Amino acid sequence: MPAYYLIHKINLHCPIFLKLGTNVTLECAAYGEPMPKVNWRKTDGALKNGRTKVRPEGLLILDIEASDEGIYLCEADNGVAPSLIHRIHLQVQGK
Repeated sequence: MPAYYLIHKINLHCPIFLKLGTNVTLECAAYGEPMPKVNWRKTDGALKNGRTKVRPEGLLILDIEASDEGIYLCEADNGVAPSLIHRIHLQVQGK
């Protein structure tokens, strides 16, 4: 069975606005048979080591900085086409 997303608590069509210094979990949970592997990336650079943690429920970003602003991609792939890509737009306020 192809991968599919179970996403809630966020509006996929609007950016997420966050204040400097806050923490956020970008939610992305995927299911399918076999269970998909989820990979995270940022379209304009690498994820910040030490401040980002991949968790089962999503990507945790600690102590938001201005450089964290951008588009984050959650890709779910279980080897059954097609793989899925979910985009989350994060905007930082007070930068």
